[in-house]
Amino acid sequence: MSEMNGGPGIYRKIADVLAEIEEIPKTGKNPHFGYAFHEEQVIVEHLRPLLAERGVTLVVSQGERTVEEYGNDEDGYKKIVVAPTSVTFVDAEDGSNFTATVWGEGQDTQDKGSHKALVGAFKYALMKTFLISSGKDDPEHDRGAKPSRRSKRQGDSGYACPECGATNMWDNRDDKKAGKRSAKFPDFKCRECDHPIWGTHPDDQTDAPEELISRVKGLLDVAGMQDLVTVEQATRVHEALESGDKGRVERARTWLKDLIANEGEDPEPNPENPAEAEEQEALL
Repeated sequence: MSEMNGGPGIYRKIADVLAEIEEIPKTGKNPHFGYAFHEEQVIVEHLRPLLAERGVTLVVSQGERTVEEYGNDEDGYKKIVVAPTSVTFVDAEDGSNFTATVWGEGQDTQDKGSHKALVGAFKYALMKTFLISSGKDDPEHDRGAKPSRRSKRQGDSGYACPECGATNMWDNRDDKKAGKRSAKFPDFKCRECDHPIWGTHPDDQTDAPEELISRVKGLLDVAGMQDLVTVEQATRVHEALESGDKGRVERARTWLKDLIANEGEDPEPNPENPAEAEEQEALL
């Protein structure tokens, strides 16, 4: 939503900035999913001298917010703050101004929801006003429309996802056996929600045999004697053993073998597959 007051001077100056602004690099990186993004600070640093040179100033205000709380006592509560944010560009020479209003949304467990909503809205107001493309927020890029790396995997396994209930999952087991994918890559992955599964799919899971459990206990003892595992990691291995779930026990065995072989250092994830870092963390 936008609104203009006064003469056309502000539009002319915004057009001048558009003509001069250089490409802004994506300097931020999401540690969870591995994708790059534009940081607010870098966008401001690029725009500030161009706007100041033309006598254009900005006034930012946040409107009435709504707060939604969700979660539970066991996992904790989170708040989502939604609020309209207005960014007014003012020409200091003739007083003409242009206001861009966007909706901001911020999620936090403490008291920073409003701040996150404000920062996010301000950043996207600048990006849309000065045509800075993120390449990620086009509706055509949602799951139902974009081609993804998943389309190159083995075909449907015929299983249902235990997380979202989708009626099919990708089966990566043959690719892993053929060496086309890392041993850390999940054996199954949901086509809809990306839920990963290592080892046997829940629909076919069987109890772990005693021989397998004994091998894992032996590996854990070796890793413990060499001080390669933390107390938390050892606890997770014991939880896998106590579950009796063959898939979890197999994953624990794979993780321990790799840990011992690499003298306590987890193998580096495939740089061509940012999602593997997340999947590697979830190995146990």
